[in-house]
Amino acid sequence: MSKILALRFLILQSLNKNKSKLRDELFVEIAKSLKVEKENEQISIKWFTNGVEKQIPVEKKNFDFYQKSEFKDESNVNLIDQNELSAKNIVNEVIKKSLS
Repeated sequence: MSKILALRFLILQSLNKNKSKLRDELFVEIAKSLKVEKENEQISIKWFTNGVEKQIPVEKKNFDFYQKSEFKDESNVNLIDQNELSAKNIVNEVIKKSLS
């Protein structure tokens, strides 16, 4: 569950960085209604635009969150950059679908 919340945070953070691309009312509606749900091997991003629900399916493999390990596994130093880029791509699609 915490990975889903972390992903939602990343998406909202990226959405906030791009809020100038949206009308204020639309930005608020998207931000308040944004839901991230795990569905089998996919993640579903859902939000409302002008009262209409929109959705984007995302592969779980596009996000990799840090997990504390008792073993001496090497960590991926590019993890944060990869996740932020994936969140940015999702937000670009959210904006595109919201404006069409």
